[in-house]
Amino acid sequence: MSEDPLFDPATSRNQSTLAPPPPLPGAARPKALTGPLLLTLGGILVIAAAALMEEHSQVGAPWRFALAARSGSALWDGTIPIQVRKLPSENFPESAFLKQVQSAGSSLEGVDLSSLEIRESLVSVELPQEQWEALLVSGRIPDSGAREVLAGHLCRLEQFTINSETYTVVGRMKRATAGFAFSYLIPRAASLDEVFRAEAGGSTGWLDPEGQLREFTEEDQKRAEQEEQQVVVPLIPAARIPAFVSFLGIGMVAVGGAFLQLRLLFRFNAQNTLFCDIIDPITQFPRIALSIHVVCYGAYFVTGLAAFLFPRANLQLLTFVTEVFTTGNLAELGQAYVSGNVLGAAWHTFINNFIVVTVGSGVIPSLILPFWGAFKTVLNLGVAGFAMAPLWADILGRFTYHSVTLALEMEAYTIAAFAIVLYPIYMVRAFQSEDFLGGLKRTWAMVGWGTVLSGALLLIAAVYEAVTIIVIG
Repeated sequence: MSEDPLFDPATSRNQSTLAPPPPLPGAARPKALTGPLLLTLGGILVIAAAALMEEHSQVGAPWRFALAARSGSALWDGTIPIQVRKLPSENFPESAFLKQVQSAGSSLEGVDLSSLEIRESLVSVELPQEQWEALLVSGRIPDSGAREVLAGHLCRLEQFTINSETYTVVGRMKRATAGFAFSYLIPRAASLDEVFRAEAGGSTGWLDPEGQLREFTEEDQKRAEQEEQQVVVPLIPAARIPAFVSFLGIGMVAVGGAFLQLRLLFRFNAQNTLFCDIIDPITQFPRIALSIHVVCYGAYFVTGLAAFLFPRANLQLLTFVTEVFTTGNLAELGQAYVSGNVLGAAWHTFINNFIVVTVGSGVIPSLILPFWGAFKTVLNLGVAGFAMAPLWADILGRFTYHSVTLALEMEAYTIAAFAIVLYPIYMVRAFQSEDFLGGLKRTWAMVGWGTVLSGALLLIAAVYEAVTIIVIG
């Protein structure tokens, strides 16, 4: 018999007995839950404080409660007519690549990749002088009839061209001007009608500064659908300090949640053999376990920080994710949430996160291609971190409860990645062991129970996510 401690019977559990298993060699008393619990709850409070900071920063902001539609007739009285046209792609070098994507018919997850382009728009609007002044944070108000514009908070160009005419930015709008972060505002004038004609890609819509405070009735919904209006709640970029504070709070919840879940699992493992085949290796290979946690969690938060530098790319990814859940491969899952079906939403979430993502594209391929699932997990968490960075005012408050979902899912994916990384190590040791069949059995037990434990955490996360999103909103 090999003396390899990995397959030493002294370090293995007998799952056939109902008696509490003996402690592993060198096992210490279970560590307290107080620290991780306080860190997790503290993170939630930090996120809530960030949301309140952002809410306070928007007090008095222009069009804070606005609703808008790029086309169609106004649903209520008191709205402001607007003319909208996306800037010609020739003003943006990257549009050439997106045109190639569109001509090639490329798609991903059932979504046309060309829809990811977020190009600034020119918006013509007639406002009284005091409203123009309320929008202004720097520069001056554009002269009526001139090719001068106010730029939104995230607009890239200082000059652009439409129909061979050059438009110049003469001022900037306040960050919290709802819906115009990617728009250039110009005073309405008869000389601009040619610019906004339908044949040139223009449209006439409306803006309601108090739209979110109105009752949106079924009749309003039917009318909007008949006219194919897309009534949207305009996005507001979050202020930098509340956004970073919220990001810090999310990190506290994730780290505290990881320690809390692991310590609960260690306590459970001391009294029950159910998950010992995956929990015992965490104590036997602490450096591997720690390294995988650092890499997986690091991927999420490093890309999350990067999103602060590239808000446009973040919004493009959010747009893609929205399309996936609306018209793409996950439309059925998205519809379950829209319909308010908690059980259906939880079930579809679990099927996607566990069966499709964890098992289908992680664990099973890794049995043939070692470590593949671990790399895939790091990639998935990196994409999720970039997409879910708290850059937009309306999502800051949601992280007070969604951060718990995040903590559950991240630990579930990390445990699965840990099992995937150990799989080739266990296989090599099994081949080196005199008891090959015993080693092979322990290898499959480790992978299998690691997958089951990941699924159990993802099931809890799916139910929690469905309840909080549908009930809280």
